[in-house]
Amino acid sequence: MPIEPRTPVLVGYGQVNQRDEDPTVEPVDLMVAAARNAADPRVLEAVDAVRVVNLLSWRYRDPGLLLAQRLRAKNASTRYTGIG
Repeated sequence: MPIEPRTPVLVGYGQVNQRDEDPTVEPVDLMVAAARNAADPRVLEAVDAVRVVNLLSWRYRDPGLLLAQRLRAKNASTRYTGIG
């Protein structure tokens, strides 16, 4: 059975939990840590799409772009969902 060319592919997963010891860590920094737990830096640099669901705790114009930049994913397109 052929695979649709636009099928998303997950190459890893990572999780980071925010603790009260350092409540000043920004959400994008937590995303970077989770991504680095998920995959090798060479894989992260090859990411072509970053999608971020709306954050209610922090205001960003395009957190996916910040995440892609910090991961050195130069060719990644980004999307940020709205509320609702």
